[in-house]
Amino acid sequence: MAVQHTLGQWQTALKDFSLAGGNVAMLQDSAGKTVSQACFVPRENSLDIKLLVGDAEATFILVDHLLRSLDCDHASILAHSGSAPYGMLRILRPIPILEAFAQYHPAEVHSFAYSDPLFSQHNGTYHISKGRIVFSNNVQPENSLLPHHTPDSLVKDLFSPFPSALFLMLD
Repeated sequence: MAVQHTLGQWQTALKDFSLAGGNVAMLQDSAGKTVSQACFVPRENSLDIKLLVGDAEATFILVDHLLRSLDCDHASILAHSGSAPYGMLRILRPIPILEAFAQYHPAEVHSFAYSDPLFSQHNGTYHISKGRIVFSNNVQPENSLLPHHTPDSLVKDLFSPFPSALFLMLD
């Protein structure tokens, strides 16, 4: 699932990662589908993992392979803290993100009002059900009785239960 950053934020993150000597490793299943990805910086005897995406089993296999192949003793993994902000992560266009979410999780059902102070064209109500999304701007969020979300709360509340969702935390 893709998350969009502003071009400047993304270029800054990539430049920072490149300057730090960063690498990317992916684990693929037998069909060639990527099931885990790690963005990491090798250190003297360790790995500094900045981004780790995938389910628990796939990420364990990938990290174990990296440790063995790079002859490292241990890895430090930058993980999101549930109480900390998501750094530069911000949903810019909710409809494509929510469509992908709905397709990957067709059993999920959510209805909510969405308010984005920077991009008011996305304000309205969203209904996710049976792998589809319906957006309406007929009722403004402040007039809706549905649960309210902002870009930050949508990431926190909707996506955090899913391990492969949405993190890129680079220092």
